Amino acid sequence: MPVKTNRIQSTSEMIRRRFHADVRGLKRRCEQNNIALFTYYNAKDSDICILSSDEYEIGSGRIDCSPENENYFVSENDYLILTAE
Repeated sequence: MPVKTNRIQSTSEMIRRRFHADVRGLKRRCEQNNIALFTYYNAKDSDICILSSDEYEIGSGRIDCSPENENYFVSENDYLILTAE
């Protein structure tokens, strides 16, 4: 039984590390394209979720996302630029 618990922790740790690698990549892309990136608390309700720890929130407006997840937002125009790349 403890082996299974360790395996689950390893999987969740791997997912968390992959997510934060994606965050670093997104920040780099935003800097290269002169795009403002916002967290949940400094985004406007009209901003679109470009990256979230809950994949079902990606593409949603801020108002539809949970502050409990780690979310990143851009304006609607910038969302179209980033998703077209």
